[in-house]
Amino acid sequence: MIARLRGTVLEAYPNRLVVDAHGVGYEVYVPLSTFDRLHAAEGLAVDLRTHLHIRENAHTLYGFATEEE
Repeated sequence: MIARLRGTVLEAYPNRLVVDAHGVGYEVYVPLSTFDRLHAAEGLAVDLRTHLHIRENAHTLYGFATEEE
């Protein structure tokens, strides 16, 4: 399980980020509240709480700015 992700934003879109963590680019889906709270932009350092959703045909990583989200 991936519980937390810290790194630099490589790509920023309102519903997803690509975060570089030690050379690996993680695609992370984020709610608009997280995107707005972080003022997400390329080059920004982020620290996200995460939830990895595993399905039969996909692994999807969700990121949140706070535990409450």
